[in-house]
Amino acid sequence: MIHPGNVESELIPPEERERRRETEGYLAAEDVAASVLHMASLPLSASVLEMTVLPTQQPFVGRG
Repeated sequence: MIHPGNVESELIPPEERERRRETEGYLAAEDVAASVLHMASLPLSASVLEMTVLPTQQPFVGRG
């Protein structure tokens, strides 16, 4: 299971997108896809149970 942080999307209202861009940043969708590909490319002897991918500016603790 992958838990992406802020990924810019048209589903987010424009004013909220801008606020997050200034305060927390965004991941590129390609970064999330690369993480999924990394998980899928591991040998059968290894697995990733969960992965959290965040923009470096996004706070991890205290998110509702």
